[in-house]
Amino acid sequence: MSLHALMGYDVIAMIIWNHASDHRQLAIHSALSCIIMDLHGLDTKHSLSIDWIMRILMVCLGNICRSPLAEGIMREKARESGLDISVDSAGTAAYHVGEPPDKRSQEVARKHGIDISGQRARQFEVRDFHEFDKIYVMDRQNYEDVISLAPDQKMAQKVDLMLNELYPDENRRVPDPYYGGKDGFDRVYDMLEGSCSKVIEKVRDRG
Repeated sequence: MSLHALMGYDVIAMIIWNHASDHRQLAIHSALSCIIMDLHGLDTKHSLSIDWIMRILMVCLGNICRSPLAEGIMREKARESGLDISVDSAGTAAYHVGEPPDKRSQEVARKHGIDISGQRARQFEVRDFHEFDKIYVMDRQNYEDVISLAPDQKMAQKVDLMLNELYPDENRRVPDPYYGGKDGFDRVYDMLEGSCSKVIEKVRDRG
């Protein structure tokens, strides 16, 4: 592929990028990565001008309580830190597809200055393995459900429990607060906030 053709892809991608949702931006990123990998003999100074970003997916059961909070917290921390991190969330089940986050999750997020009201639940898909660099799950069942869909071992290695960032290899769970009271959502927020802070530290140190 010629440099001229490559630059054509660059312009088209940027136009689509500016009008796409976060999830579609990730798809664009993945597609362009494949194009670049197919190129041979192209000098690095001629690479695409799009800034590549780290892509993180948060996963729980229904994508209305824990993972929306994790997405909101991570987005805010990335913004505050000035880091290029794209975040999305999904559920292993399709119970609440298209629904906004649980009102109690929205409430605890608002208490900390985070608005997650615009999120909508979706179900985890096999293509998420290709579109994200890291997939954080909230408990062991989430882990088993996601791993069962992994195309290969390399993809499976992208998956980890969220609290392993704070407590390495202990496989602690972020409990599902759905059937409890508001206090449970506060506790979940604190767990996720600590884990997200640790992720931010790691990304910053790597940079």
